[in-house]
Order: sequence, then C-alpha cells, then structure tokens
Amino acid sequence: MHAIFPNAALLRCLNAILTADKRYRLFTNNITPGPATVIGDFTEAAWAGYAYTDIALADWTLQSVVGNVASYIAAPVSFLNSSGGTVTPYGYYVTDTTGTYLFQAGRFDGAPVSILDTQSLALIPVFANSSKYTS
Repeated sequence: MHAIFPNAALLRCLNAILTADKRYRLFTNNITPGPATVIGDFTEAAWAGYAYTDIALADWTLQSVVGNVASYIAAPVSFLNSSGGTVTPYGYYVTDTTGTYLFQAGRFDGAPVSILDTQSLALIPVFANSSKYTS
C-alpha cells in the first residue's frame, strides 16, 4: 500500500523544512548531484564578490499546490562576480546555515555557466514536494 499525503499536509511539510534559514551556495566543481551526494562533494565558489545567500521562512512569499505538488518560491537571489575575469559555476546547493545538512542541489542546464566580471547570476529559490501514488 502507498501512502497519500493530502495537499494541505504537503505545504505543512515544506513549512516545517523551511522554518530554519536555508543557505544558497554555488559550486564550481564538475559534478552532477544525485541521491548519494553529500556536502563534502561540492567545491563552493570563492571568487571576489561571491557570497552565499540566506533565505528565511518569511522570504518564501509564494506557496501553491497544483497537481499534488506543493511548492514555495522566494524572490531571486543574485551571485556577483567582481573577480576581474569570467567565472564558471556548475550549479547550486542548499544547506542549513551551519553547513551541516544538505537539502537540495542542482546542476545548471548547459553547465558550466559563465558569469562575466561585474555581472551577476540570478537564481530563483524553489522548494517543492509531491504525493504520488498508484492504485
């Protein structure tokens, strides 16, 4: 038997996950995150102008449930490059503020992407979960 999570419960689960601040970071090593990925697998960006971004619960302004998928969305975050040259991150990862727990990671389509000097990369934070079942 498969468990079914009511739509309202999906949002409550996300709310519980997002009550502690989440830290959005970029990684610069050529990996593809998967189910066994751990924080130590990432090389965090370190160029001039780069800084991780913390997102608090109040920052998740849009919540919805569509087709048994609940999601929270926050305003875009930007990662600046002021290194004097082009930098090439491969993706992003999300941790708690202590860097203890990995919550999410993604490789950019067409990775690596180029961020020219004095330019920024914008990323839209999204957390989602779903309830899928078979009869």
